[in-house]
Amino acid sequence: MNYKIEVLAGTEIVIVTHGSLINLEKRSLILNELCQEYNLFKQFKILVDVSNVQQEMSAIEQKIFGKYISSREELMGASIAMLFNEKKSIDEQLTVESAANGLEIKMFSCKDEALSWLKSC
Repeated sequence: MNYKIEVLAGTEIVIVTHGSLINLEKRSLILNELCQEYNLFKQFKILVDVSNVQQEMSAIEQKIFGKYISSREELMGASIAMLFNEKKSIDEQLTVESAANGLEIKMFSCKDEALSWLKSC
């Protein structure tokens, strides 16, 4: 599985699940699809699951992508939770860069906690 985008039944939460291999180009294409096809609700609430990613982007790619996602109008005011695997750090530079540009991504190691937070937004 490369990736999967779905709306969590009974909620306004969009879940993006990444497969094991991901790079800057693939992430950009997925983000474009997300913004064009799934921008259905008053406020974007997104859970990005990178817990199974084996190959992460380089630090430079993360900075580029962090700046890019924070520039997307569709994501202004969005609540974004990222689910990661505690055994390895991933997307540290992406979250730092996006926050520096006004888009905070909250990190979680537990899916239930991430969903609970998104539901409270």
